[in-house]
Order: sequence, then structure tokens, then C-alpha cells
Amino acid sequence: MRDLIVKINTDAVVGGVTTANQQLTTNRNNSSRLNADDPAVSSRALSLTVGPLRQDDADSTDDGSDSGTAGTPTSQSAGYWPDLEVLDPDHPILERFQANLTHLLDEEDQQLTLKILEAEEKRKCILREKKKTLAGLDEMKRLNERSRVTLRKEKEALEVEKAKRLQVECDLLPEKKQRFELLQRDLRDAQSADNLLEKELEIGRKKIAAIRQRLEEQQQQLAQARGRLDQGHRERDSNQACKLLQDVVINQLLADVEAAEWKRNQMENTLLDEEQLTAGLRDAIRGAHAEIAAINTEKIRLNQSWQSSLLALQKNNEALAAVHQSIRNEEARREEINRCWAIGEKETTELASKRTNIQFELGRLERKITNLETQWQSREAQKSSDDERNRRLESIIRSREEELQTLIREAELLAKSESDALDRLQAQRCKNKTLEAAILDQVYRSVACDQEAQAIYRHIRQMEDNSTALDFEIAKAESRNGKALLERDNLEKELQEKRKELEEKEAQVALKDGQIKQLEMELGEQQKLLERKEMHWVRQKTMLDELLATLEENQARTEEERVLRVLQEQLDQIRQATDSFQRQWSETEQQLLQVAMTRDLQAVEEGKLRDEISVREEKKKRLLREVAGLKHTQLQCKRSIHGWREYLQQLDARLAQQTANKESLERHNQHFQRQWQIHLEEPERKVHRVREEIVQLRSQKSNLEINLCDLNKVMVLWTGKLADIREAQSYYQAERSDAGSLALLQAEKHRLQVQEVQLRKDQELLNHQLQKAVLGRSGLNTKADIKTGVAHKTRIVKEPVDSNAWYKILSKEITKRRKELVKLKQSISERKTVNAELTAQRDSLRDSLEMDRNRLEQLDHNIAEAVVTKRRGISTLVNHQKWWRFYDQLKYGTYRKKHGADALAEAESRARKKLIQLLKVTDRLACEYPHLEAQLNDIRDSLN
Repeated sequence: MRDLIVKINTDAVVGGVTTANQQLTTNRNNSSRLNADDPAVSSRALSLTVGPLRQDDADSTDDGSDSGTAGTPTSQSAGYWPDLEVLDPDHPILERFQANLTHLLDEEDQQLTLKILEAEEKRKCILREKKKTLAGLDEMKRLNERSRVTLRKEKEALEVEKAKRLQVECDLLPEKKQRFELLQRDLRDAQSADNLLEKELEIGRKKIAAIRQRLEEQQQQLAQARGRLDQGHRERDSNQACKLLQDVVINQLLADVEAAEWKRNQMENTLLDEEQLTAGLRDAIRGAHAEIAAINTEKIRLNQSWQSSLLALQKNNEALAAVHQSIRNEEARREEINRCWAIGEKETTELASKRTNIQFELGRLERKITNLETQWQSREAQKSSDDERNRRLESIIRSREEELQTLIREAELLAKSESDALDRLQAQRCKNKTLEAAILDQVYRSVACDQEAQAIYRHIRQMEDNSTALDFEIAKAESRNGKALLERDNLEKELQEKRKELEEKEAQVALKDGQIKQLEMELGEQQKLLERKEMHWVRQKTMLDELLATLEENQARTEEERVLRVLQEQLDQIRQATDSFQRQWSETEQQLLQVAMTRDLQAVEEGKLRDEISVREEKKKRLLREVAGLKHTQLQCKRSIHGWREYLQQLDARLAQQTANKESLERHNQHFQRQWQIHLEEPERKVHRVREEIVQLRSQKSNLEINLCDLNKVMVLWTGKLADIREAQSYYQAERSDAGSLALLQAEKHRLQVQEVQLRKDQELLNHQLQKAVLGRSGLNTKADIKTGVAHKTRIVKEPVDSNAWYKILSKEITKRRKELVKLKQSISERKTVNAELTAQRDSLRDSLEMDRNRLEQLDHNIAEAVVTKRRGISTLVNHQKWWRFYDQLKYGTYRKKHGADALAEAESRARKKLIQLLKVTDRLACEYPHLEAQLNDIRDSLN
């Protein structure tokens, strides 16, 4: 019979309500165990199971024993035995329940697999996008580096062109200054000559006006003489007596007229000569004006060139100011770089501390991992104990199978159910074997994962040790670089101080040279003044000689008293002028004596200054030797700096290699972390599967408890049978008292006694087996409590007296087990919460580790950029220092002394050629205009 439905009537204590409640509680416990992790599944399972159970209960109550019953007729007069239905494990309700449950689990498994596939696809998409973004970032970095290189090259080319232009302008600037000064001097000399010519022209004009006045007076005298002659003719006509007198007067007048005409002709000749002289002077003045116009044009051109040179100088000054500003900016940038470097060093120290903290956190995580591994091992041990428990349960099942076989031998109605139970047990054994094989595979895989994880952690530790060693080497190299930079800065400061001292001394020497040149110029000016005064005195002397000659000529002519008076007045003026010239000559002689005395004093001072100059030149040579030594030391420093830079470049290359290795290791680390995460998730899945298997085993345990209840019911059934037999015995003893049936009754009594003894033996055997089962179950429960950590108590079960006592003991045990199950559920929920917290902490620690690693990468990138910017700033600072030296040399004239010797020689040769050309021009003008010889001599002297 497939469906075992037992209807019994027994005591009220062992009622059907309690069994039904037990069955419902067992079903609920099974459903709660199966679906404790998923409330949706539990709700759906309950909705799927409660309805069919109610329907099947209703069908069973309506139909009665449709599929067969096993039992004996009970007395309806007792009335205290309710109808009880016990469902077989192979009941269609349970089969439907298992089918629905498996269907739900399959659906959930499919949903989970779909979600896992979607998550993997999303992860692959994210990885592809990450690769694309990384490729784009690399491309942007390459473009940025190319643009930086091109900008640097363009900047260097512009700086070189700017330097060349400045050098050319600085080379041409002294030539332009000299040309401008020479042209200014020529212009001044031409203006002075023009003024002298204008003064002489004024004097000639005055002389011509005086001569013209004389000619007019003579013409008036001639007109008066002619009037007199006409009057004489008229008087001669009127007075013939006075004819002779008139003839004499006429002859005298004619002689006077002839003399006046001769004088007039002479004056006209002198006037013509003066006009020719004035025409020559006018031509000379025109030529001088043309030369002045040419000089003015040259002056304008030179002014324009001077203005352009001034603009160029202003531009150069602006460029110098810009260079100074750029140098200040570079100094500020250098300070900023140093500050950033200090900040970077602080950050490196902070990173070192963070690395130590991270290493500590890694150690702590490793300890946690070891703890988790120990927990995993404990769980494995628990799983092994569960396997042992399963084996024991199997042994119990075997013993129960034997008991069932004995019961089936006694009761034919239970044969088919026994065969079905055996088939089911064999299937369960196969399932258990497959589960054991799967668990062993999982154990082997977990051991392999643990070995791989240990190898990965060893590799990570080795790489961290290598990274710390590299960081230590980098710190050493940076400290060496800092010391070299400090030494170079000290040497540069000393060089600057020496240069400042040398420039101060050169400025003092230049000041002394300027004073000497100024004194020489004053002496030259005084000599020129003396020469000019001598020339003027010679000129006045020649004029005096001419006037004396004219005076002698005029003395021979006594008839012209008025002219003599004029000449005497002129002579008086000339004498006064000669007296004044003599006084000036005496004054100039005194001045010459003073100048000679001052010249002697200046010669003495010049000797002293020459001695000082020689001393200064020796000091200068000594300073130059010191500067050469400093330059040699500077070259050595530059070589050492170059060596250090090469060493730093090597270190940078090594650092780049190490960073590349670090990045590759971090990529491997991330890959291994992903694998490790997958491996960690795999044991969690295994744990979930093991939990499901434990739930299944618990369901099997509940089935075994149901079987125990069935055995108890069978025992109660046999006790009821014994009670019926006793009632029948009393009935037969009361009803049949005849002697004929007494023997039959005795035989029946003997048979019943034998059957009672056999039943008692069977009851004792069943009690003994039940006691063994209870003790085995208590031992298993204690072991489970020890493994799960739940407090347990020693259970002492006394030998029951009857079935009611056993029922009470079992009910107490069931209540205790229920309480323990509640406690176990609470502990499981607490463990789940703790596990969730631990997983959250693990995820947070992983996130923090990733953030720290990203921060480390960012800081390494910032350090590399700071090193690059520092090198760039150092190179730009060196270039600006070179430009600063170059402009300082230009400013103080040392560059021209050092590098402009050829240009100065060429400029001097050009100036000498121009002076020779000007001297030739002055000689030609002196030949053409001898009356301008004095001025031309002054010009020649000024040119010399």
C-alpha cells in the first residue's frame, strides 16, 4: 500500500490533534528551513503547499481509507480515540510540494544565472570602455608632450633670434653713437664757421656802405664843382676881366675834378674788388649753406637714427625689464617649485606613512583572511562532522530499516511501504554520494584557490619590498641632488659676489679714467682757446699792419685831411684794440703759465693716477685670475652638475621603469584580486550549496522524526491491541463458563499469553531501540550544538515506564528542540548579519585599498611631473642666468671689452677713414677759399 493511513482510537493524551500539530510544525519547519534565506520563495512555497494539503485532508476525511488501511476494529464505546491520518513520505502532496519547490529553485537558479551573465556582460563593457578611455588618455598625453616639445623648440628659436638681434643692435649702437657725436661736432664747427662768415660779411657790408657813402660825397662835391664851373663860365661871360682868374680857378677845378674822377675810378675799382670778394664770399656762403643743409640733413638722419636707436634702446630696456621680470618670475617659480618640492617631500613622507599604514592594513587583512580561512576550516570540519552525522543518520536509518523489516515481517501490510522506503533510501544514498563527491571537488578547488592566493600574496609582498627599496634609493638620489643644488647655489652666490666686487672696482677704474679724460679734454680746450687767441692776435696784427700801410699811403696824400682824421680815429681804435689785445695777451700768458702749472700738477696727479691704475690693473689681473679660477671651479661644478643630471636621468629612467613595473604589477594584482574575488565568491556559493544540503539533511531528519512518531504510533497501536485482547479475555471469562469451552479458552488463553509475552518482548525491543535512537539523536544534537556554539545541557533520559511517559519525554524533547531551533535560527541570523558586516568591511577595505593605490599612483604622477617641472625650471633658470650675465656685461660694458674688440677696431678704422676724408675736404676748402683758412684750421685742429 502506497498511502499508509492509520485510524486508531487511543487515549486523549495521544490524540490526533497533537500529531496533526506535529506534522504541521514539521512541515512549517521544513519550509522555513528551506526558505529562510528567501522570503519570496517561502511565501510562494506556503501558498503552493497549504491549499493542496487542505484539499488532500478534506479528501482523506471524506473518502476514509480509500487506498487501504491497516488496523483492527476499535470499540466505539470508549469514544476518546480521534481519527488520525499519517501521511507517507511518498504521498502525492509531498511529491507535489517537492516538485513545486524544485521548480521554484530551478527558476531562481535560472534568474541568478541570467543576472550573473548580465553582470559579466556589463563588466566586459566597462572593461572595454576603460581600455578605450585609457587609450584616449595615452593619446592625449602623447599629443600634449608633442605640443610641449614644439612650443619649447619655438621658444628656444625665438630666444636665439632675440639674442642675435640684441647682439647686433648692441654691436651697432656704439658706432651710431660715435657717428652721431662726430656729426654733432661737425655741425657745431660748421655753425661756428657760419657765424664767423656772417660776422665778416657784416663787416664787409659795413665797409661797402662806408665806401658808397664816400662815393656819394665825392659825387656831391663833383656836382658842386660843376655848378661852380657853370657859374664861372657865366661869370666869365659876365666878367671878362676876371677871365684869367677864372681860368686858373677852372684849371684848378678841372684838376680837382680829374683827381676826384681818379679817386672815383680807384674807389670803383676797390668797389669792384669788394663786389668780387663779396661774390666769392657769397659763393662760399652758398657752399657753406649747402654744406650746412647737407649737415642738417645728415643731422636729421642721425637724429632719426638716434631716435630709432633710442627706441631700440627703449625696446632693449623693456626687453631687459621683461628679462628681469621673467627672472623674478623664474625665481618666484623656482621658490614655488621648491615649495612644491617640499610639499612633495611632505607628501612622500605622508605616503610612506600611508604605505606603512596600508601595509599594516594589509597585514590586518591577511590576519582577517587567515581568520576567515580558519573559519572556513572550522566550517569544513563542521561539514565533515555533518558528514559523520549523515553517516550516523544513515546507520540509524539502516537500523530503522531493519526495524521496519522486522515490523513488515510481522505486518504484511507494511511490505510495499518498506520496499518503497528502501528505494527512496537508495536514491537518497546516491544523492548523498554525489553530494559528497561534489563537496570533495569543492574542497580540492578551495585548497587550490588558497594555494594560489598564498602565492599571489607572496608575490605582492615581494613587489612591495622592491617598491620600498626603490623609494629608498629615490630618496637617496633626491637628497644627493639637493646637496649638489645647494653647493651649486653657494658657488653661484660666491661668483655673483666676486663679480659684484670686480664690477665695483671696474666702475671705480672707469670713473678715474673718466676724470683723467675730462682733465685732458679741459687741457685740450684751454690749448684750443690759446691757439684761437693767438690766431686772432695774428689776425689783428695783420690788420694793424694793413692799416699802418694805408695810413702811410694816406699821409703821403696831405690833401685829404678828413680821411686822415678818419684814419687817425681808426688808428686810435686799432691802438686801443692792440692795447686790449696786449692786455689779453698778457692775461693769456698768465693763464698759460697757470695752465702750465696746473698741467704740471695734473702730470703729477696723472703719475699718481697711473701708479694707482697700475696697482688697480694688478688687482684686476689678480681678480681676473681669481675669476678664471672661479670659472674653472664653475666648469667643474657644471661638469659635476652634468654628471648629477645624467645620474638623475638614469634614476628617472630607472624610476620610469620601476613605475612601469609597478603599474604592470598592479595590473597583475588587480587581475589576481579579481580572480581571488571570484575564488572567494566561489566558496560562498559552495557554502550556500552546503547550507542547502544541510537544509535537505534537516528535512531528512524531520522525516526520520516523523518515522519515529510513526513507530510510536505503532507501539500505541500494539498497546491498544493488548488492551483489546485483555477485554476479550475478560469477556470470554465472563460469558463462557461452560466446561466444554474451557479447554478452548485455556488454549486461547495460553496462545494469547504467548502472544502477550511476544508482544512484551517486541515492546521492550522497541523501547530499547527507541531509547537508543533518542540517545543517538541527543548525541547528534549535542555535537551540532557544540559546532554551532549553542549552549547545551546534558540530557538524562530515564527508561520509560509506558508509552505515555515516552510521549511526555518526547514532547518535552520536541519543545526543547524547538527552542533550540529558535535559538539556532537567531544565531544563524546573527551570523548572517555578522557575515554581512564582515563582507561590507571587506568591501570598504578593498575600496579604501583601491583609493589608496589610486592616490599613490596620482602622487607618483605628481612627483614625476614635479621632477620634470623642476628640471625645466632649472634649465630655464640657467638660461636666464646666462642672459642676465650677458645683459649685465652689456650694461656695464664688460661684454664689449671681452667680445667687442674686433667691432671696436672696425669702428675705429671707419672713424679714422671719415676723419681723413674730412681733413681732405678741409684742405680742398682751404685751397679754394684762402680767406677761410683760419676757420678751416680750427676745424682741422678740432678733427685732429
